Amino acid sequence: MDFTHVGAALAVGIASFLVMKWKQKPNYPPGPPADLLVGHLRVIPFENQDATFHAWAKEYGEYWTFLGSDVVHLEALGNHIVVLDSVEAANDLLEKRSAIYSDRPHILVFDMVGMNDIVLMPYGEAFRKHRKFVHSTITKRAITTFQPVQTKNARALALNLLENKNRHEMFFNMQVLYVSSLPTLSDRREFRFATSVITGILYGHQPGGALLDILPFLQHLPAWFSGTGPAIRAREWRPMFRRVYDYPYEQVEKKMAEGVAEDSILARVLAKFSTRNSVPEEEIEYVKLATGAMYRAAVETTWSTIAVLFMTMILYPECQKRAQEEIDRVIGSERLPDFEDKDSLPYTTALVHEVLRWHPVIPLAIPHRSVQDDVYKGMFIPKGTTILANVMGMALDEKTYKNPSVFNPSRFLPKPNGDDEPLFGSAFGFGRRICPGRHFALNSLWILTATILATLDLSAGRDENGNLAPPPLEFNHTVSSRPKDPGYVKITDEGTSA
Repeated sequence: MDFTHVGAALAVGIASFLVMKWKQKPNYPPGPPADLLVGHLRVIPFENQDATFHAWAKEYGEYWTFLGSDVVHLEALGNHIVVLDSVEAANDLLEKRSAIYSDRPHILVFDMVGMNDIVLMPYGEAFRKHRKFVHSTITKRAITTFQPVQTKNARALALNLLENKNRHEMFFNMQVLYVSSLPTLSDRREFRFATSVITGILYGHQPGGALLDILPFLQHLPAWFSGTGPAIRAREWRPMFRRVYDYPYEQVEKKMAEGVAEDSILARVLAKFSTRNSVPEEEIEYVKLATGAMYRAAVETTWSTIAVLFMTMILYPECQKRAQEEIDRVIGSERLPDFEDKDSLPYTTALVHEVLRWHPVIPLAIPHRSVQDDVYKGMFIPKGTTILANVMGMALDEKTYKNPSVFNPSRFLPKPNGDDEPLFGSAFGFGRRICPGRHFALNSLWILTATILATLDLSAGRDENGNLAPPPLEFNHTVSSRPKDPGYVKITDEGTSA
């Protein structure tokens, strides 16, 4: 037998097969060049994904301008990912086609740790029950009734910041915010405990956590094998994370029995339970999961957003000064801001929205998943595709925002005093998975910002050598994003006598 001819025939056959497969390849959205067998596995970044995806959308979308492409496709070992880099694309798919795109992908490391609440659970009957409960607890009327609590605790936070001026205490007291702004828990021990677990998961599992979803067999390998760290930590943290759901419920229940419980979302729910003869365990469980999800969402987002606020006030002191001048002009120095002042403080309100836009703290949102094949502008999106809304890319859209990398609250003010640009709503998600507590969160951020600016001056502090040390423009980019190093912050009394 002539093995040379056999080898040549085999090579021709393989080449013909590959050419045929290439011709049969669906018309996926554009993306970077892929390897033959593993797809984009080698090029998918596990750090600073939002920046890379935004660059790819600009680079590869240029060749698809006739389709208006702001969509990027990636594939790794059969796992499809589609990145939406514009508000238009996100609205077209996640809002207008929400029946297809409201599911969540299976994120292995979160599943292993027991993070199965409303934020991450699949779209279905259980999700609808949880969503109904959450919406019932944070109606517009209920949100208004919590404003006195939010105001009181914003003032307490500002006082704590002024009394504890060194950088470490400052960030501890920022964390106290979550007990204050989300009335679910009521003492700091609970906060310290839960926050340590949540932040450990959020900031500790990356970048390997994403690799675990692509190569799930890594969870079964020994600890010394590269890439197994996220699975090991998830197993260790699972019992602790469960306490994030159980402990608040137990504590509020105990305090209600003692007659010392403060007003809170959970206290109101338990008060309704007390009027019934019995409450099914299933109902108690989804109350625990739903209230735990609210608390976890506050830890993930509010802490990071306030850190971004401090950074921007130091890097853009002219914006801080203008907001303080507005507050002084409208309110004076004899009292502190409250919610009745909001309509009279348009620049301060615009500043809050610009903090949310300038650096979105969930840069890729929470992933969605397609439940059936779909075609968008001629591009094929297969069933089971993970959909990433690149919120950071949307915030940097030059077609929507002038000089998007610059912090400029005036962009949201009406002309002629501003640029009349649209508010940035993408920070809270899309479609049926949009954050149900977004109005509550905006209220918290507004009263915190107004109170801090009314009472404190924020500026760059000095390091151990006496040199000015403003915060470096660097961020952690994992599930959520916050400044890597707050720098040395100088906090002084703004001058109010209230």
